[in-house]
Amino acid sequence: MFKDRRKENLNLYACLLRKYYIGEEDYMYVIFSNLVRTELNDAWNHALEKIKHEERIKNISSITLGAFSTVMKRYDSFENYDQIIRYLLSNFKPSELKLFDENVERRLRYLLAINVLKALEENINFPLLDSGIEKKSKKDGLNFHETLKKKASVFKKFKRAWISLFFILVSILGYFIFNNINKLESLNAKLIEKSELQKNNLEQKIDSINKERSLLNDENFRLNNLLQNEDYLNQVLNETKYKKFKQNGFSGDIYFQGIFGYESIKGSLVNGEERGVWVYEKYNGEKEVYRWIASRVGAICRDGNRSYATGRGACSHHGGVDYWLNEYQRVKVND
Repeated sequence: MFKDRRKENLNLYACLLRKYYIGEEDYMYVIFSNLVRTELNDAWNHALEKIKHEERIKNISSITLGAFSTVMKRYDSFENYDQIIRYLLSNFKPSELKLFDENVERRLRYLLAINVLKALEENINFPLLDSGIEKKSKKDGLNFHETLKKKASVFKKFKRAWISLFFILVSILGYFIFNNINKLESLNAKLIEKSELQKNNLEQKIDSINKERSLLNDENFRLNNLLQNEDYLNQVLNETKYKKFKQNGFSGDIYFQGIFGYESIKGSLVNGEERGVWVYEKYNGEKEVYRWIASRVGAICRDGNRSYATGRGACSHHGGVDYWLNEYQRVKVND
């Protein structure tokens, strides 16, 4: 995988550490705490000379699922570490790439660099461990390896226990989830049943309202037919209650209730004649508004003669206009 040359491996480690912003010089002091400090300083100085600041490559903070899928496909396409190292030490020109390809390139290089750094750490640290063992006696060496095996066995058992515990917890959680799902389904069924009852009640109320509406329409139709009946109109127009005001020449606002087939009538009389705005309210709440509009039909001259002129020049040979004559017409102003 790597040549068994500690200096070259340290130099490569420092270059990758610097190029991909993974760590600085003090990072190497922690990872290789058993090495001589001067070796690490030399490796870092080599990286400073080898990797210029403009050659450093930052990782992308986040990528899309599509970009991550592309990264993993390219990650699995590398066959060996030599191929990966050549790729990591190659130039990277983001200005020549689209944003998607740039993000893929940054994340792929970062993941590969992490992988190579871990392999280098094992390659650099393990020879130290082996050289320490060689200084011990054969018996101590065997005991050391036995200890490692026992620790590995304990770790495997611990791992299996955790896996078993995980499956137990998942089973318990699944049981409670299943019970809660049944409860939710039962609650949902009750809500649906309640909604159906409310729906039926609303439908009954709607039917009742429609029936009342039909009755009101029938009554309105009957009243309209009465209003269109001339005999009926002649009868109500001669009602003494209204006729009395007209004959007396009453002037002022008046209000009638239950006359002419309406719920109420509001308006005004001037000397027994309709004037202004009249409001007819039907029994169903609808209203009809009428306005009495005056139109000039002539004038009485100062000498007593009548003129049919309605504008300028009327009574010009009879001493001028004494007063104008008007006719009033009732006009409906709303539907």
